[in-house]
Amino acid sequence: MKNLTIIFFTIVLFFTGCGSKNANNYFGHSSMYGNALQYTQGNQIKTLTEVKAIVNATYLNPIDVQFEDKHFHHFIIGTYIIDGYAPLYELTLNLQRPVSTTVFDDAHPLYDQLPLYNKWAQYQIVKFKKQEDVHALALKMRHLSLGSVKLNFESN
Repeated sequence: MKNLTIIFFTIVLFFTGCGSKNANNYFGHSSMYGNALQYTQGNQIKTLTEVKAIVNATYLNPIDVQFEDKHFHHFIIGTYIIDGYAPLYELTLNLQRPVSTTVFDDAHPLYDQLPLYNKWAQYQIVKFKKQEDVHALALKMRHLSLGSVKLNFESN
């Protein structure tokens, strides 16, 4: 009888341990959300006591097949700038300006997969031309009066 109990628990442990589980299963998110989280960064421009601007970016190329592209890097970039400072800023990737920007809102299919969401930020999908043999990506947001912030990514 003791051997039968040990065999039973061994079988139960085997079958419960073989399921594919990750953190997304426990928090109700899809695998795309987990991938997006890996390719998302954020940073702030601040004075000694106050945050003046927040920027967060998700690198889309490695997380969604619709953005797999040999010629362009795609990002969702959210910017929040405190009241009183007009959004006078420029975005660059490795010192290059964007090729295009598109408003990103709650109607976009990737909206629910966005890992860092700030309800006060303005979001856009930004496209930059790829440079040959450059894998270190330095995304920079420079505000004309507040300063700048840089986010670093790796391309495939």
